[in-house]
Amino acid sequence: MASRSPRIAAKRPRKAAPAAPREVELKLRLRPADLPELAARLGAWGAPRVHTIDNVYFDTPDLRLAGARAALRLRCLQQGPRRRWVQTFKTEDSGAALSVRGEWETPAPRGRLDPARLAQAPLAELLRGPDGRLAPLAPVFRTVFERRSWEVALPGVRIEAAIDAGRIEAQGRVESILELELELLEGPPGALFDLALALAGRRQGGRRRAALALLPYGASKAARGVRLARGAAPLEPLAALRRARGTAGRPGASVAQAARDWLGGALETLLVNAAGAAAAADIEFVHQARVALRLMRVGLELLAPGIDLPAPEQRALQRWARVFGAVRDWDVLCGQLLPALLAASDPAGQPRWQRVLEAAQARRARAAARLRRRLDEPAFAEFALRLLRWCATAPRRGGGAIDRYALAALARGRRRLLKALRGYEHATLERQHKIRLQAKNLRYACEVLQGHAPQALDAAQLRALGRFQEVAGSARDLALARATLAPLSRARSLRRQLDEALRRQRRLGEQKARQLAARLKPGN
Repeated sequence: MASRSPRIAAKRPRKAAPAAPREVELKLRLRPADLPELAARLGAWGAPRVHTIDNVYFDTPDLRLAGARAALRLRCLQQGPRRRWVQTFKTEDSGAALSVRGEWETPAPRGRLDPARLAQAPLAELLRGPDGRLAPLAPVFRTVFERRSWEVALPGVRIEAAIDAGRIEAQGRVESILELELELLEGPPGALFDLALALAGRRQGGRRRAALALLPYGASKAARGVRLARGAAPLEPLAALRRARGTAGRPGASVAQAARDWLGGALETLLVNAAGAAAAADIEFVHQARVALRLMRVGLELLAPGIDLPAPEQRALQRWARVFGAVRDWDVLCGQLLPALLAASDPAGQPRWQRVLEAAQARRARAAARLRRRLDEPAFAEFALRLLRWCATAPRRGGGAIDRYALAALARGRRRLLKALRGYEHATLERQHKIRLQAKNLRYACEVLQGHAPQALDAAQLRALGRFQEVAGSARDLALARATLAPLSRARSLRRQLDEALRRQRRLGEQKARQLAARLKPGN
């Protein structure tokens, strides 16, 4: 990587700076097979401008800019024999597919980084240490790609559509780039989603369906480059529940806006984990994707007055919950239940359990392969685009303030769960599973809405919810294992062992249900 030493101005930024210029952009991951058709569809707006782009990204030795979600780059744009140098500073990399960022760009004469030309940007503020000195800058990684871009002009809308294909280079490591960026030049942000859906779709039987997989993608080139420079894994599972805390709107927000914030945050988590599930064998990706989908469904149920999500999107959400849920059930069966039953079995029964485990692992592998294929198809990308568009669209009606509504909604959920727990001991397995889901939904809702109703449940009550949910969940998993065992083995001894484990787990679940009911009683 070529090093171009920067010169940094030591003067402080002006006190009265103009408003930061904003970049509004939608990033979409592409499949190589879709490139010719996508380029042909964009060709309706004329021949593309073609540039070779060579970027060097700079940061401090401790990656201070990356830590502040900012990026500083020096760019060389080459079009035929002509070359042009610019330097750009960006802020607020949220990791979302639809990004709204501060962006400052100036020429860079002679191809040298000159931060003094970015005096209007908050660059110096980030670089200045406690002693008033500015931290040094050095190259960290490089991106090289070909960009084909079109300016799409529609009534009241102008969008730059750019296909980027190339690579990221850092510390001898390389990662590919293949994406479509839609940058809003003029018009409402929703126009980006409308264009993406139009580019992806086709007419089929009188309906418009996705033909190209244009998948919303949150990782910017800068974030990917920093990760590559650090030597971190390309993707890591993102804990959905931890990520969801406090995402349901700012204090004073409407219920309708809180619903969009809630589902939007869960969707971004789903996309990260779905990408991991499609590319890696770590079963935690599927687990966290399933939790993200459950969070979205909880939001739909809890914030009903603020939800105007179209019925097709709601049905698609339920379908994808079932798809991920089926694979997660096999993961639990093969990774937890069957190994535990094998270990607890007597020596005579262990070979039978081992054969069952191997048969289940083969089915799990086939289910995971089906999931990967489905995630690569246009239907998943279209589902994500449509839901993301809804989340980014201002609601037509507010539905009241979320702060007042949240406390009342959680109180209703608590009363309903308390009533259901009273009949838990004598309920059927199916009914016990539904009560467990009530407990899980209440816990998830408390986590997401903690900023609006911190007094809804205390820490001890949340812990009791978690313990009951875990024990009752194990009973439900054993019941699924019993149903799954029939086609895998005819051995009665295995069935008896499984039935006894289920009876023990149900008794433990009944004990935890009584403890939870005592915790949830008024006054506790």
